[in-house]
Amino acid sequence: MAKKDHASATKDSQMTVAATKPKREVVKSENFFSVYANDVQVQTTPWDVRLALGQVEIEGTAAAPTMRISVLGEIRLSPQLAKRLIKIVASQLKSYEETVGQIPEPKD
Repeated sequence: MAKKDHASATKDSQMTVAATKPKREVVKSENFFSVYANDVQVQTTPWDVRLALGQVEIEGTAAAPTMRISVLGEIRLSPQLAKRLIKIVASQLKSYEETVGQIPEPKD
């Protein structure tokens, strides 16, 4: 039986790994929850990006309104995942606007 050289064996094993890429299956954990947020605060460190999600409530009178933000929770991501998330969200918003129309910018 002929021996394979190292380069050929490495190439064969790489092809096998690529051909057997695992199927992605997404399931909701028993702790899954969904929240609505209309406010987000972003904090960054060299190690992570934190998104603090909140819900804005206007209290008081029309003459003296107070904006109260209830912080619902936070999501911590690696900088690499945060960067990828930006691309995914931008792509989704572009597709949405192509289908539905331009999303108006909110007033500050």
